[in-house]
This record gives sequence, C-alpha cells and structure tokens, in this order.
Amino acid sequence: MIEKKLKKLMALMLSGALVLGLTACGNNAGQTESATEPPKTSASSEETQTESSETPVLYESAYASKAEALQAGLDLNVKISEEGMILFKNEGDALPLASGAKVTMLGYAAVNPNAGASHNVVDASGGAAIAQATVISGMEDAGFALNKTVLDLYAQWASEDIEGAEADDKGNVPKKTSDILVADDFAKASGTNEWKASLGEYGDAAIVVISRGTGEIAKDGRIHSLQLDDEQYDLIDYAAANFDKVIVLVNSCTPIEIAQIQKNDAVDAILNIGEPGDNGFEALGRVIAGEVNPSGRTVDTWAVDFTQSPSYKIFNTRTSETAKGEDGNGTMTGYTQYSVNGEPVNTWSVGYEEGIYVGYRYYETRSYEENKAGTEDAWWNTNVNYPFGYGLSYTDFTWEVTPSAAADSAVTKADTLSFDVKVTNTGDAAGKEVVQLYYTAPYGTEETGNDTVIEKSYVVLGDYAKTGILEPGASEVVQVSIDVSDMASYDDVTDKTYVLDAGTYNVKVAGNAHYGMSANDASFNYTVAQKELCNEAVTGAEITNALDDVTEGFASEGYTALSRSNFKGTMPDGFEAVKEISEEEYATWDYDDAAYNAHYDAAAIGTPVYETDAANRTADKYSIVLSDLTGADADDARYQELVEQLTLQELADLVNVGGFNSVGVPYIGKPYSRDTDGPKGWTGNYTDTNDRFNYFGSEPMIASTFNEDLLYQMGEIIGEQGLWGNSTVSGGIVYSYTGWYAPGMNIHRSPFDSRVSEYYSEDPFLTGSLAANVSQGAKTKGCYITLKHFAFHNDGGGAMTYRFGPISTGTAMDGLSAWMTEQTAREVYLKGYQKAVEEGEATFAMGSFTRIGKTWCAASYGVMNQITRDEWGFNGAVVTDIVIYNACNAYQLIKAGANMMLDAKVYGIEGGTYLDVEEILAMDKDEQNITIHCMQDAAKQILYMVANSNAIQLPKGTKVIYTDTVEVDGEDVAITLADAKVGEAYTSDALNTAVLNTYYAYSDIAYAVEGLPEGMTFDAATGIIGGTPSAAGDYTIKITAEATGYEPASIELPLIVAE
Repeated sequence: MIEKKLKKLMALMLSGALVLGLTACGNNAGQTESATEPPKTSASSEETQTESSETPVLYESAYASKAEALQAGLDLNVKISEEGMILFKNEGDALPLASGAKVTMLGYAAVNPNAGASHNVVDASGGAAIAQATVISGMEDAGFALNKTVLDLYAQWASEDIEGAEADDKGNVPKKTSDILVADDFAKASGTNEWKASLGEYGDAAIVVISRGTGEIAKDGRIHSLQLDDEQYDLIDYAAANFDKVIVLVNSCTPIEIAQIQKNDAVDAILNIGEPGDNGFEALGRVIAGEVNPSGRTVDTWAVDFTQSPSYKIFNTRTSETAKGEDGNGTMTGYTQYSVNGEPVNTWSVGYEEGIYVGYRYYETRSYEENKAGTEDAWWNTNVNYPFGYGLSYTDFTWEVTPSAAADSAVTKADTLSFDVKVTNTGDAAGKEVVQLYYTAPYGTEETGNDTVIEKSYVVLGDYAKTGILEPGASEVVQVSIDVSDMASYDDVTDKTYVLDAGTYNVKVAGNAHYGMSANDASFNYTVAQKELCNEAVTGAEITNALDDVTEGFASEGYTALSRSNFKGTMPDGFEAVKEISEEEYATWDYDDAAYNAHYDAAAIGTPVYETDAANRTADKYSIVLSDLTGADADDARYQELVEQLTLQELADLVNVGGFNSVGVPYIGKPYSRDTDGPKGWTGNYTDTNDRFNYFGSEPMIASTFNEDLLYQMGEIIGEQGLWGNSTVSGGIVYSYTGWYAPGMNIHRSPFDSRVSEYYSEDPFLTGSLAANVSQGAKTKGCYITLKHFAFHNDGGGAMTYRFGPISTGTAMDGLSAWMTEQTAREVYLKGYQKAVEEGEATFAMGSFTRIGKTWCAASYGVMNQITRDEWGFNGAVVTDIVIYNACNAYQLIKAGANMMLDAKVYGIEGGTYLDVEEILAMDKDEQNITIHCMQDAAKQILYMVANSNAIQLPKGTKVIYTDTVEVDGEDVAITLADAKVGEAYTSDALNTAVLNTYYAYSDIAYAVEGLPEGMTFDAATGIIGGTPSAAGDYTIKITAEATGYEPASIELPLIVAE
C-alpha cells in the first residue's frame, strides 16, 4: 500500500519532478512533450544532435550501506577531535595522567558538556550535536576511575528545576544549567563527610571542566559573555585547595578570557577540548592518558581582555532577544541606525574601522610597533594569552630549515620561495608537529620608497604543514612555501591592484604567529628591487578595483581605518547611534535597474532564443540531455543550446525555486537535486532525522587540526554520506544529498560573533586552504559544498540586524550596510573564498544578507561577477541566504552574476521579489532581452553545477511503487477486476499506476504481465486489460512495473472468467 505520506509528497512535488509511468515507453505525468525536430538554437552542431547517453554512474560509494557511511563519519570525527584538542599549559608534565588514575571531575560541564551547536539551533543551519560520547564516557573508556559521588550529585542538580523560576508557555520550568545555578548545591554538598571522603579516594587529580559561549548573557557584573563566572574561578580555587594536581578542560571553540587561569600556579595543565560533535569526546580520555599526543593549534588569538580589541566598540554584542523591541525594532551596540525625517528606519551601518588588523594581524603588529620603544614584549604579554597557531605537545621537536633560495637574495613576483623543514622528535613520546610560515612585508615610504602607504600586518600566515606521527628519535621533512606575488598588498587608492612594494621581505618559519616564542623559529630576508604590480588574475583578467563605491562610502560615512602608523590615534572609539539621512539618499539603497543594465550591451545581446511554448515539444527529451555535458567545460556551447530549449517559466523556476534544492527540468534531463545544511554535517532541512548522519565537531575545532589531509577526508565522507542520502526513509521520496550548505567561511572578526562555532578562523589563508581541501574531497563523490556566508556576514551577539522588523515585510532598503576599504575586503574577508574557488574548484556559494556598502551582497556586481567570476574563474551557482526579507530581489541577483533564490516556502514564508514571466514579457525590448539573457546565464551555471554532481545519477534506495489500492475520498480502496465472461469483450480500469520514489524520473516505467487468460491482452499505453477471453477459470494476473536502476514492484489481481 502506498503510504499517505508518500501520496502527499507526490501531490506537493514540483511540476515535472516525478512521475506517473503511463506507457511502456515511459511518458511521465507532468513532463511536457517536445518537438521531433530540435527547436531553433543559436548554438547547435552535429555533435549536439546525437542520441543522449544513459544515466551514468560516476560516483561509487566505498561503503556497503548507509550505516557503514555513518560509522566512517564517526570514526573520522574522533580523529579530528584527537588532533583538534589544544594543550595550552602543562607545568611539570602534569599530563598525561597514568591510565587507571583515580580522579575527581568538577564543573557543570563535566556532566553536560557542549558537543557543538549553532547559535541558530532551530534554524536550518543549526542543530545541536547529540553526544554519543561524553566527557565521562571518554575518560572511563581510557581506563580512568572517576569519583561517582561527585558526578552523581552534579547529574542530580542538573536535572532539577530552578527554584522560583517561571514556566515557559509549554509549562517547562528551566533547569540548572551552569556552575552559577548549582553553586549553592555545591557549597552544601562539599561540606559533607561523604563528599570529603570521596576526594581522598579519588585524589590523583582534580579535573575542572569549564564552558562558555557567545550569546550567553553576562551575569554578576561581568562585562561580557566571554568572561568566566566567579563561581568557575571559585571552583578552580576549591580544586587547588584540595588536590595536588589540578587540570582544567576548556570546553569551548570560542576564545574566552582565561589568562587568570593560565597564570594560576596552582593550575598544572590546561587542555582546550573544543566542541567535538557527536562522539568526539571519545578522544578526550586518550589525550589525557597520552595514547594520543595533542597537536592542535589555536585558530584565533586568545586575548587577555577582548574589550581592548579594535572591533569591540564597533561590534554588536547584544543578543537578538535583548536587542529587539516589541515592534520588532530596537537598539544595537556597534551599529548605526539610519533615520529619515526623524524616523528611524530598518537600515543600519557598520564600519570595519579596524581595517586589515583582525585577530593576530592586530596583536602581532601592535606588539611590533610597541616594541620599537624597547619594551621587550611588555605590551604583548599584557594583551595576549595565546597567540594564533599556538599549541603545546607532550614531546619536544627540533627543526632544521633549508631554504630553496639563499637568504638575502633578490626575488621577483615570478618566484616561489620554499623551505624544507626537517622535524625531529627529540622527546620521549610519539607526536605530530605543525610548521608555519609567516611573512613580513616592508611598510611605509621609508622601507618601500612608495609614496602611497599601504597598510600591512607585521606578520601574515603564508603556509603551514603538519608531520605524520613521529616516534621518539624519528624525523620527517615537510615543506612550506609561498609565491612571492602572494606577499603583495592591495592598494585601492593609487595603483588599484595588488602591489609588491620594493624592499626587504622577511619570511619566518615559526611555531606560531608570535615569532621568537619557539626556539625552532627561523627567518630569512629577501629583496624585491623595484615595485611590481600583481594585477593578472588566474583567468588572465586584470585585477582592479571592483568596490570603489564601498571604499568611498567608508570615508563619506565618516569612518576611519586603523593604521599601524598611529594605533593609538586611529583606534575605533565608538559609533554613532543614529544618523539622519535625506529621503533622496535613503532611496539609493534601493535596487537601481538602470545601473545593473549598464553592465550589459543590449545590442550585442540581441533577442535571446528560448522556447515560447512547451506545447511545441513533440518528444519527451531534447536530443541532448544534461548528463551528456558531465565533465564538459562550463563554456561548452551545448549549455547555451540547452537553455535555449527552455521556456521562460522553466528558466524562472530554476532561479526562483532554490530553497534547499534545484528544480528538475525533465525535457533537458536536468534532475532535481537536494541541497541542505549545516556546518557540522548533513543535519538540516530535508535530511532523514530518523536515520541521520553524524554531527562533526565545530568548525574551529576542525580547523585546529591544521591538517589538510583530514579536511580532504572530511570532504570525502560528506560526499560518501551524500550518496546514501535519505535512502533508508520509509515510504517517502529518496534522494542523494547533493549540495552541502557548508562550510561556513566567514572570518572571526570578533569572538563575540554568535556563529564563531560555524566558521573556521580569524585567518583567511587557513580558512581558504581548509575549505579547498573539503571541496576537493567532496567533489570526488559528487557533492558540491557551499561557501558561506559569502561574504561579510555579521551576526554580532546573535542579533542579526537584517532580522529587525517582521519577516517578509519591510522595504527593499532594509538591512545592514558593511563599509570598509577594498583592501580590507580583499585581503581579509574575500581571500579565503578565493582560495576555495581557485584551489578547491568549488562550484556553489551562498550569498550573505549583509550589504556591501548599499548593495545586498548576493547582488553585488563587483563581488559576484567582477571578482568572483572574472578574476577567480568561479563556475557554478550562488544561492541567496533564505529569502525572508524584501531586500532580496531576483532581478538584481541574476544581473549581478548570482543564480538562485533560497525561497522560504519550507517555513511558509513569502518575502523578496521573484522573477515573474508576465512582468518580463511586458518589459521594453532592451530590458527584456537583458533580463532573459541573465536568466539563461544563471541557468547555465546551475546546470554546470548539477551536471558535475551526484544528482546526475540515481540515488540509492530507488524503487518502483506499485500497489493494489487506489485512494478514494481519502481512503485506500483495494483494486478489483470485474468478472469476465467467455466470448464477451472485456475492459478493465487503467492499471498502469506505478510511480517512482524519486522526484526526477531517471528511467521510464515498463510493464510486464503474466497469467492473462487466452484471448486477453494488456495495453501498457493505457494500462487496460482488454480482449475477449476464450476459456473459463479463476486466474491470478501478475503485473510487474520495472524501471532501470529501480527495484521493481508487482501486483497480483484475481480475475474470474465465467462460462
């Protein structure tokens, strides 16, 4: 019996997406018929008129079942967790502990650790890991004996309601969920004899587990959420007073202020255990026991006081709940709200006044400038707890560095500098080492001879490498390298391109961003004799300014960029709460159709060729289909030929309906593809929650591995799991998971961003190299990753200002405008995406809600077309973030070079402006031609992306659904055959009612029949049993429905033939 759920799904399917097999040749309901002769096209050839190939099988799974693919993901997550944990402190070799040690664990997070969750837990991009391993199980599995007296009490307290707290609208009373809320219980219990006795028995060490996270509300006078509670410090003091050895586990991927713990002599060791996903805590006990040597490195600077960072006063730290007013509007910190005629509007402004000095770029550069006064790192020691790239080991290593070019030699932009580093394990434990390369470019007129002073960070990460496991005494040679042209800086004022200034360039092979902290650090000087422009992109296009309006607006809005020539004088010191603008200026935030049309030559475009009416088609399929183009170049003429066979409505649907999918277009063999979230794996909308795949650890923990091989493997596993998709779903439609709305790649502009856990790092080189490896791994299995949120996404404190105002209302001018120099945009916020495109060959991205200047980012011609496509050579599609606001405009989108609207129909929300065929046909001719031209361009890029994905082949779990019931008035009624009589003509109802359990018909349905009485026939074209029976009897007729690649299905129906 076909389940009602399946019937409802079929009723909701997109036109042409699935089908009812009606003939032995396989016409499918909802699919338009096509012409026998190919329609007129502007790009046809003899090659393109050949017969289409059968659906290829391009991507084979290495696993025999979905369960095996899940287990592979879990196994890999443990490896990532092992290498992602970071040893911060280890005085007196406090770690590792001997297996079997009897320890007491303290802290609320010991029993309720954070395995990783998005700030937007209920959103598609969110989801919290469901720990299959915990801190406790990880320790016990490694052989440690834990103090159950204490742990049982913590578990009891965590299950209790907060006394006096009010219930929510569902009647649920909040539980005790922090060290603050169990402090009174702890004080009472710790005074009992039973408690005290347990400490003596489990006294080998105290392990205190602490956790914080962005978006937490500051309490008890703390300034912000990244400070520890007094109760957590008290807990550490309690441990120090009662145990000889104290170990602190930091359960956070967000940097928090723990300098007080680092400097506490009573704390022997500190280990950052991150947020390791479903089962990553399995790694914890192994690391504590020394079975695994920690080799993680920090991906952000852990400052002493985050309020002293340049972005603090200009970054919103309020949560969405504290910022919103009853009317949906409210106040923000760090952002300026515009006002028109004295009335605040839902348009906001933020200036990236810290410029390029984000994370270590600020701390290391400021330290260098301060040290010029002979202060010997006093400023750095006061302001930095752990530098970028920092992490300790249980063993020691020595390095021997051999450069490819002798120090002090002359180089040009055409050169590459490489360094072979022989790493030797000189300690007593096996372990892995990370080698990092940083460069220092000449700065200022005195050092460069350039009158234009380009801001430059004192150090910039240029490469890194990680060894394999080195046994004591063993060595391995790794190589780090950098193209000299990659040391150029972007000049958005004079040369308007990347500039390799003349002067001395210092290349540092180091253990972290703070050069000299490691005894192995070595540096080499190279000389560039004269200034060179690095203005040729990988595509051959000229690299030049694409964001002049943003750079100019940064200045005209009153913002000033931080400069290392005067850090104190240019430090951001606040923001203007409200800024009055005129109605005329406010209108410039709106979509200007003429400005977009100016990018196109209507005369050169001419009148695009397209199918005016699907009824003109006299065949099911065009003579070429999308699978014929798998592996072809994106500019293959056949893509243009395909889009010219489509109606305007089909083109519009490809653009308009991009919410977690791309629609099927049966006539050209374009299958439906399923795209879904989120950053921790296949965990978002339309994934099978009853048979889900694993949550990986949070992105900063993944990045902390500094291991590109692991990231490539993660891409492969994501792709493997995508092949299995929801294949085990019961009674529903099956599909592969094709587009993964991840990884998150925004730069950690501030640790107060509530989505820090969804993005890799404060550094774009690390971010880009990791994403590139994930992309290449995923592509081997037909999965396209989604670079997001592209770009400049702001989520300060969880109060995403574009959400102010009721969803799906408001104006086209709503949103947050991010203002910055083009140098800042390119060097910090776009560089990671560039690497993912140029090296990772990524074919999908998600545009952010943030405006770059006045333009909604997904519709920025400068970003989406000039930089991304023309310079980087991006081929593929860009989808919007979810369209729940009226600022999103599909006409603007496609003319900017992006492709798809992530419609919010899954949430029942209508917002934004979509392509409308009637509107398009009513446009004046030039406007219409440009619009259709852009629709076809958008479609071609979507087709290219899908042609090279797992959607081009059948998903797993495909079946023909064929039952002996039909639905009548909402009820399933058994199909019966009326009695027949010898010698009399007979006609049954149509019986060719089989369907496929896929959205797209990869094959036609054919029928075979057995057991028909003599004289009777089955007409597969009509599904009718007919003829004139010649022999009486009781018969059982078996009809089998088959489709290539699908599990067949049969029904058996009794037929009585009377005399």
